[in-house]
Amino acid sequence: MKNNSAKTVFSNDNNTICTISDQKIIDLTNQFYLEMSKNILDEKEYDIMSKLLIEKQSLQTVSVEYDVTKEAIRQNYKKIFFKIKSVSELVTEINALKEKKNLLYQEYLSEYKKMTKRNSEKEIFNSDRRLIDSHFPFSKRLWNMLVSLEIYTFNDLLENPLEIYPKFRGFKGSCLKEFICFIEFENLENHFDENFYEFKEKYKK
Repeated sequence: MKNNSAKTVFSNDNNTICTISDQKIIDLTNQFYLEMSKNILDEKEYDIMSKLLIEKQSLQTVSVEYDVTKEAIRQNYKKIFFKIKSVSELVTEINALKEKKNLLYQEYLSEYKKMTKRNSEKEIFNSDRRLIDSHFPFSKRLWNMLVSLEIYTFNDLLENPLEIYPKFRGFKGSCLKEFICFIEFENLENHFDENFYEFKEKYKK
């Protein structure tokens, strides 16, 4: 009598036994990389990989459909596999570059802030100063958000309590973190009525 509660299956590539949960992860990973590589695969390449990896068809079945030998499908599979692998490696490199860019950006803000602070230690804070005159490298998203809220000067910025900014639609996540960086960059921490450091602790995570 067969045990219907068995939870083991065979992996397609090397006939090793793995759990269903493991196989599910393999299937989802295969589908993810296949979809990610869709733009670099032609229609035939995508169809072959989809049939083998997603639909779980055998090499023999696919070879009959394309009217070629089983070995021809195997060779196609290897060629397409390395094509997809190159895309995944490229994505890894891009992510590493993004991380490096973020680190350089933070270093730039830190150094520029120190320089600005030294040059303006004796200057009196001017609340009528325009935000556009700041040397802070605003992202397009944060700048557009401030403009949409009709915030053009430092006085406009300080008129709103800190806690109201996260309530504006779109003023969350990276936009809010950049806003906190801007406040520190311009040394505005003590110009708000609320405790800026509590606000920063709450949202810059």
